[in-house]
Parts: sequence; structure tokens; C-alpha cells
Amino acid sequence: MIALLPGNSTSSIKLAVCLLALLGAAIGPRAAAQTATVTVNSTVPQVLSLTIDTVTVSIPFLTTDYNLSTGAATKTVTGANTLSVESNKTWTVSLKANTAAFSFVPSAGDLDPSKACGNLSYKVSGGPSFVPITTSNVSVKTGPKGGTATVGNSFAMDYQLTSNLSQDPPGAYTLAIVYTLTAP
Repeated sequence: MIALLPGNSTSSIKLAVCLLALLGAAIGPRAAAQTATVTVNSTVPQVLSLTIDTVTVSIPFLTTDYNLSTGAATKTVTGANTLSVESNKTWTVSLKANTAAFSFVPSAGDLDPSKACGNLSYKVSGGPSFVPITTSNVSVKTGPKGGTATVGNSFAMDYQLTSNLSQDPPGAYTLAIVYTLTAP
């Protein structure tokens, strides 16, 4: 607040006007509000990853595994390997045998018996029943988007192998199983 000088009101008014002008110049005109926009762009790739903790499963037969009267034997390995999926889409894991028959390396000079891949069966651990493997892709499990800690995105597989004394000569039998992860 500016007080007027006594006796000279014109001078006081001039002084007040000058002070207000100086004050206005010092403060300056107020700028209008200004805005700026920033656009953030990102690209998220499709994430689709399948890992298997064990890529070799051994199912050895012992002489005591065979039924004395029929010559048949069955061996089961539960939780033989664990498959883990990471995906940002719903997914399907399928499996198939790489060949129609096991490869065979004889230990006693026998001919290759062409042991059918279907002598090996599989199931998701805790699943209802074993299914003989074929050379065609078969859906084993489907799951939700998420990482390996997402419920259902990590699961174990069980295998069951049959043998028969009248069909399987001594030797080493090998069959490759191909797992495929897809996201429709």
C-alpha cells in the first residue's frame, strides 16, 4: 500500500503511478500456461519358450522285471522330466516320436527287432492314463499366459515302457521324443 504525501496530492499520485509501473515491470507479464506431450512407444515381442530339465531318461529293465510265464515286463518312470513354459499367449505343448521304431544296438549280435515306438507310453504326471506314443504330434497340455511360476506352466511327464522276452533281444534301445510348443 502506498501512502499519499500530505500537501502535494499530484506528486503523490505521480509517485504512486511510477512505483506501480516499476513494480509491474519487475514482475513482468504473466505467461499463459503451456503444455507439451510426450508419446512413449514400445514393441512387445511374442514370448514363447519351452525348457526341459532332463533331456535323457533311462528306463533299464532287470531280469527280475519280466513275468516268468508271459515274458512281459513294464517299467514306469514318474516325473521323468519337467517341462516349463514362458509365454505371453495361451499355449499348447505337443509331443511325438521322432521315428516309428526305436534304434537298436545289439549286445549279442541279434538283428534289429524294429521295436515299435508305441511300446513307450506317456502322460502328464497326475493324469488319468498312459497313451502310446506315435509319430504324429499329439497335444499333451495347454496353459495360460505367464512365466514358469504361473500355475500350470511347469509340469512333469511320466513314461511307461513295455518289453517282451520273445520280441526284444538284448541290447540298447533309443527313441527320441520331440516336444513342440505353439501359441495359436
